[in-house]
This record gives sequence, structure tokens and C-alpha cells, in this order.
Amino acid sequence: MLQHLSASRALIGGELRGPTTVVWEHGEIIEVRDVTSDERVFDGILSPGFIDTQVNGVGHDRIVDESCDWTRLSHALRSQGVTTWLPTVPTQHPDFYVNGLAHLHQKVTQSLPGLPQALGLHLEGPLLGAKPGAHRSEWFVADENRVEEWQSARMVTVAPEHPFAQSVVGMLSSAGVVVSIGHTAASREAYDDAVNAGARHATHVFNAMSGIDHVHGGIAAYVLTDDRVTFSVIADLVHVHPSAIHVAWRAAGERMIVVSDQVALENVKNQSTTARLIGASVGMDAALKNLVEACGIPVAEALVMVSERPARVLRLTDRGFLRVGLRADLVLLTEDLSVHTVGCDGFPTSVVAN
Repeated sequence: MLQHLSASRALIGGELRGPTTVVWEHGEIIEVRDVTSDERVFDGILSPGFIDTQVNGVGHDRIVDESCDWTRLSHALRSQGVTTWLPTVPTQHPDFYVNGLAHLHQKVTQSLPGLPQALGLHLEGPLLGAKPGAHRSEWFVADENRVEEWQSARMVTVAPEHPFAQSVVGMLSSAGVVVSIGHTAASREAYDDAVNAGARHATHVFNAMSGIDHVHGGIAAYVLTDDRVTFSVIADLVHVHPSAIHVAWRAAGERMIVVSDQVALENVKNQSTTARLIGASVGMDAALKNLVEACGIPVAEALVMVSERPARVLRLTDRGFLRVGLRADLVLLTEDLSVHTVGCDGFPTSVVAN
């Protein structure tokens, strides 16, 4: 059955155009065109579905817990406009990687129709380094004989100074895994070695990494000036000041994406104002508003950072754009950028009350 949405503006190829109608059937976009006179046009913005590459948990659910309710978590993500996501595993006890990882890989394959699709795991550890953040550095060990199992992950964060980094980066990159630099204070030489070996992304720039030092440089400085590397930013306005986000956008906005880095509410409750930040408590919908309202980033560019560009970072060819032949992953936003309607793979289209 044909379905369609019409909006006064739509994000097409990085630009807002409209009025535009997107038509889909069986979960696939079959037409993107100007509206006709008989179509009802929503006064808002039609965007590709949001893609969040870093979700540790939402609400009462933590990804790493056996009790995690993935259906409930997926409903929460959909209400935030997310249609594709990477369940993220922060550094765990070494025993977890023997048994727990296989359980999570199985969960990833069980996405339900009409809910956001989990594409694969983002392993944020244990190959981390001198900037542990909230991670336990005593767990930054790994059995090199088990590293091959990580090739089934979608993204792996690695610190270039970790003893296994140089052997792992090339292997994972060759296997199609997105290797991301993070939790690190590596030297410029180690950073370049990792990029030359295949690392092409950086995890939450400014957080858990050496910053921008006018004498010594720093990982953030290297990333923002390296056209080979894309990077993510947490836009909850707690992890990174709005002015710093604006600086990142002005310096390298064409390589910047946004992640929620959401954690379960229990983690947030246990997080004091003086403790290291554990993760964020807002979703991609709030992050989008923050980019525009607090960081001074134009709406079209902010939307690209949560949809089109994450698709490129993950090397996706079947989604992330309003384009014929792609998945009908859609978000309809009001003029104040609140989520109104979400369609995951075109079935079903979900109306979210705000």
C-alpha cells in the first residue's frame, strides 16, 4: 500500500527544500517530488530518520544488562526520532567479553518491524587509554586471541596508545568495522599511526581525550584539523559547552556528527556534579534543538549531523537520505523541531505526542 508524507520543507541532499512529498511502499521510498494541489501539507520539516551511533541505555534499561527490555528501549528511541542506532557497550569486566558479548550480538539481530533497527554493536572499550573518563582503567585489558570476534561489531573505539592498537586497528578496518579514536591522550605520532592503519572516526570529541593545547596540540586539535577523520560530539550542553560545539562546527562542521551517548536513568541518578560524567540523559531530539537554539548551527546543517552524515560515517547505502530506492526511515518535525511523526522502514508510521 502506498503511503506518503508532505511537508512544507524537507531535508534533501543537505538542503531544506519544499513543499515536498515523499512516497513509499513496502518500506522503500519510491518518489520524492513537489506536492500536488490536493495534498495536505504539514507545516514543518520532513527529515531522514535520526541515526545514533552511541546509545548505552535509555530509561530503566542498560544495554549490558540481561534484564534490558530492548522493545521498551526501542520505543523510547523512536519517540526521539531515532530509526537506526548502535547499542553501545562501555568497558566491562574481562569476563563479559567471553560470554556476554555473544548474547548482545544475538539481540542485535532481533529488531522488530516498526521500531528502530540496531545495526550492530559499538564497543567503547576495553582498548582505551590515558583518558578513561567513567571507564575502569583496570579493565583495559584484552585477550588478543578473542579480538577477532569483534569484527562483527559495527564500530569499535580504540585509544592509539593501547598496546594492541596498531595490530587491531588495521584488522578491524579491513573487516569493515568503523574504527574510532577515543579515550586517549596519544602522541601525534601514535594518532597518525592509527589513522594510517584505518581509523577514520573519533568518539565524542573534547570528552575523554586530550584537548586543544596551544603548545602541545592534543587529540581534539588533531581531529579538528584532519580531513581524513569524522567525529562525534555529545550535544546535551553538559559534556561540551555550546561555544565549544560552535567552534567544532566552524572548524570542521562538514565532518561532525552528533550522538546522544544516553545512559540509563540509574546511571544519571548516581552521577554527582563533581564526578566524571557517565553519559547523557537526553535524546537526539533534544540534541538537535540544542544545536540550533544554543549552539547557533543552522537547522539544515544540524539535521545533516543526525541523519545524512551518520549514514556516511557508518558507510550505509540503504538509508540516511530522502532518496528513491532507500529505506523509508522518516521523521516529521514541527517548526520548533519537536518530533511529530516517525516511520521506521515505512511500517508503521508512528505519531508521537509531544
